[in-house]
Amino acid sequence: MEKYFITRIRDLQRIHYESKKILPFQRLEPAAPLKLLFLGDSLTVGVGVCSERSLPGLFAKDYLNAHIETHAFSGAKTQHVLHQLEKASERHYDFALITVGANDILGFTRTNVLEKHLSFLLEQVKKKSDHVVLTIGGRMDYVPLIPKIFRKHFYEKEARIAKMFNIIAEQNGVLFLDLAHDELINQPFKNYPEQYFCRDGLHPNERGYQFAYTQIKHTLHQQGYLPSCKTI
Repeated sequence: MEKYFITRIRDLQRIHYESKKILPFQRLEPAAPLKLLFLGDSLTVGVGVCSERSLPGLFAKDYLNAHIETHAFSGAKTQHVLHQLEKASERHYDFALITVGANDILGFTRTNVLEKHLSFLLEQVKKKSDHVVLTIGGRMDYVPLIPKIFRKHFYEKEARIAKMFNIIAEQNGVLFLDLAHDELINQPFKNYPEQYFCRDGLHPNERGYQFAYTQIKHTLHQQGYLPSCKTI
């Protein structure tokens, strides 16, 4: 058992180190009619796939005339996203997507500290965009890399964090997509992990990102956060 845990810890360390080398997708066109900003962690970067298959890359494919700006990096906690925002080059964006929270859970960020960081972050992002979307990763108890003995603990913590994220998002006029409790998104990852996770057992593969993107985009259209691809 001890050897198993040591191996898992080393796997996480290796994934963290290797994913730091990955550059996120960007397509900088300041004169474009639509400006999209992406912030957050490895799920925004697209660890596990080439950058064109990441969430920003998939948005870029659908919105050919959009300015796509991404400052996410793997391993980012909520406190780091504020520094990412400082790198934003435009005064205003039509849409901003933040994917964060998983590293705060895995890194044992204290709840009161996380609450403070998130509140301030959303206040600042709202100054850059009227349409801000906050997401947290899918169910942690479905992640193959996490030892089964820890999955319930991490999922329960994720549920508490998601509830807090929802409250803070509402207070700041931000749309919160609770991917951790969206069973439509989570079921394929639970039932067919070998088809939706990449080899590291932690991040989605091409099919996983594409499936999540399709569901997210559908919700954003319903909420009026994004125009039809055909109008841009």
